[in-house]
Amino acid sequence: KRRRNAIGDEAAIDTTLCRLPPIPHTRSLLHRSEALNAITAYVCQVRDNKKGDGGKFEMLGCSGMKGIGKTSMLIKTVLTIPARQKNVKALYVTFNGGHGLANSFSMFFNRGKSLVDAFACSLMEQCKVEPARVGELNFCQSIVVLRSLTQCAVDDTLLICLDEIGELDRVQPTGSSKVDGGQLSLMSSEDELLSMRTASSLMSEADKLDGKLAFIFSHIQQRVLDECQSNSGRKVRQFLLPPLPLHSWKELLESEWVEAAANNPAIHHLILSCCGHPRSLVDGLRVAKDMQPTLLDRNPPDDFLTKARVAILDECKFRVDVGHFKADAVQSWFSPLTSLCNDELLVRGEALQLPNGVTVLQPMALQFWAQSKSGDHALANHLNKAYAADAGLGPSTEKNMESLFFHYEAVLRISLCGQLVALESFYNGGFCGSQLKGQFVRAILPPGCKDIVAFVTDFNTDKDTTLRLLRHGYIVVASNTTEYGIEYLSPYVTSDGQLLVAAVQCKFVNKVVAWSDIFSKLKTATDALGFEDVIFFPVAYATPDLKFLQGSTFKDGVAFTESGIFTFTRKMGILRLHVMKLGAVLKQMYPWLAAAQTSESQSKG
Repeated sequence: KRRRNAIGDEAAIDTTLCRLPPIPHTRSLLHRSEALNAITAYVCQVRDNKKGDGGKFEMLGCSGMKGIGKTSMLIKTVLTIPARQKNVKALYVTFNGGHGLANSFSMFFNRGKSLVDAFACSLMEQCKVEPARVGELNFCQSIVVLRSLTQCAVDDTLLICLDEIGELDRVQPTGSSKVDGGQLSLMSSEDELLSMRTASSLMSEADKLDGKLAFIFSHIQQRVLDECQSNSGRKVRQFLLPPLPLHSWKELLESEWVEAAANNPAIHHLILSCCGHPRSLVDGLRVAKDMQPTLLDRNPPDDFLTKARVAILDECKFRVDVGHFKADAVQSWFSPLTSLCNDELLVRGEALQLPNGVTVLQPMALQFWAQSKSGDHALANHLNKAYAADAGLGPSTEKNMESLFFHYEAVLRISLCGQLVALESFYNGGFCGSQLKGQFVRAILPPGCKDIVAFVTDFNTDKDTTLRLLRHGYIVVASNTTEYGIEYLSPYVTSDGQLLVAAVQCKFVNKVVAWSDIFSKLKTATDALGFEDVIFFPVAYATPDLKFLQGSTFKDGVAFTESGIFTFTRKMGILRLHVMKLGAVLKQMYPWLAAAQTSESQSKG
């Protein structure tokens, strides 16, 4: 059956035996109306043949980490765009998973097809075109087939939503191939990524068809789509899919999850580690419960968190052995010398951008990395213990706050790798006294140890042991706290070799407190320790509801209010520590944290 159509070409193909690639099942569209509106406006622009400079359409792409909703967004577009926009038919195509499109593309590409013809032939295979005829079709003829299958009228626009084009970069071409009359050198640098060249070539074909063909691309890395603009001069319009609102778990999960989170701190901790990430929250937790029917019981098995994390990661197809989940990369992330605003992680699809500019690595994957590598790396060991402390943090277990902080401090110390750091940078978010500002120190470490936290019964009773451990670089924790509440000691060495030790107190506070009282008691306590040749300075982690402190109150120490604690620890992701004891100041600064509370923390916070 020879069919004439709007693009002025013919396809000698009987399409009655062909069919479009199946659309995968997807959950309902979640908090994505803004993105859907942007897509509708773009398609309208193409349909009306509104081109930019040089006679080129803008290119539209969406990006973000795995499971953030790119596939769901494109599928929802295909299902709804015909009703939202007249004279538009849509088709969903993916290079991801077991569909074989990427491998088929590579095969045709290696046989000498141009990029656009290789794409067209591989898509015709997906449409079940007779195998003997697939290789005979060029790009335009293949578009005719697709228009027929989608029932495009003469004046209709065909929209192809092309998902995970980055999968092309995983295939390894074996030879050179023509691109628009020229030769494509095989990939030798990021500037020659196959996905980028293919997207640019497909857009050039769309330019020629004057509004009868449109593409939307998804890629895990925003950077690749951006480079289509810098290399071709074509404008690229992007929408980075944001995480879901932090409170959305209460709406998306069944009531039994909400009840369990209020009764079991570890379940709330597990949910928070999924927050913002649609696939973790909607699919991952469901699979975790299916695999562990007793997960939400009041007394779940001891290893339930471990099994739940594994199930969620498998469902989300996260890999913790690549990208930013390698020891040196995690070390760089936690270093006090590394900025929190790491745009590189966002464009690589490895981080979530929460409200107020808060950037976090994917928390569930980070937690599993720490757990699985805890026997190999000191940093992973202490990070894992810090997360475990947060999972057990509750109104009757405030002692866990101390454990969270000394293990987190251990993570920061290890991540510095012996580099000099200013105390105000190490205690980022705290109020650093005038006598300590500009003080550069090294966080010394015991050589070859996977655990840099040591325990003594009492600092004064075990004075010799305490001093020896401090000089070797251990954080020293007292089982019996001092009269004034010093719970652990953290050692530093100044540039002139002086041992400088932080005397730390951790405490939840339910009302406004007099910081002068806290620091006078801490100062008295550090003086009473009586170690020779050691200079102590007080550090207080507490949650008073204050916006600022008078500098004269703590000129020789460091103080944290609740907002400072959030700034200090947020590289770990959103913790129970951040949401369960909120005062008015932090609620005002980050209202989305308050929304993630459980009914238990709301009633007692």
